[in-house]
Amino acid sequence: MGNFKKVIFVILIIFLVMPIKAGENTMTVYDKIVKYAKEFSIEPALFMALIEQESDFNPNDELYEPNTASGPDYSCGLTQILTHTAAGQGFKLSGNLETDKEALKDIDKNLYYGAKYLRERMNTYKSLPLIDQIRTYNSGSPLSTASSFYAANQQYGINIMNKYEKWKKRMNEASLHSNVKTALVAGVLGSMAIWLDQKFLS
Repeated sequence: MGNFKKVIFVILIIFLVMPIKAGENTMTVYDKIVKYAKEFSIEPALFMALIEQESDFNPNDELYEPNTASGPDYSCGLTQILTHTAAGQGFKLSGNLETDKEALKDIDKNLYYGAKYLRERMNTYKSLPLIDQIRTYNSGSPLSTASSFYAANQQYGINIMNKYEKWKKRMNEASLHSNVKTALVAGVLGSMAIWLDQKFLS
């Protein structure tokens, strides 16, 4: 067959095997967690662990908290960030708590402000061990042993670090499996292209 048909064949193969870039609206929650973790230089497995602890990956999770430092508020969304805490990171409050709560449940907004706040806490308390940096996401600042919230916040840190180790293992395994799968698919496609070329185009 002529060179023109060979060129068409190569173009067809490239078109079939090239990945199609996913738009923002087709990204999975997992992809978005990784995206915002990386945006704020947080290890994705750590951010995954925090979200599992906070909301168990429920984007509609909410908790009314009547006695925060800023008055009545809601912890909401995947990262369970308070609306006033998010406002400190740039989220625009409307003046209506119910409206703000629902707006902050948006997955992208919630992950963005949650990751931004976590990074801010980690930077502020970078001299502390990682587990204590993480605890300040929950408490705002390190707690003294006299605090009635101290024991619960200690356990909070332990829970997240345990989940962090679990997610590191899971994500490493997923990465390995993905790389092996990619290599196998590439090998199969390469063999197929050679076979088709020999059979039909030589």
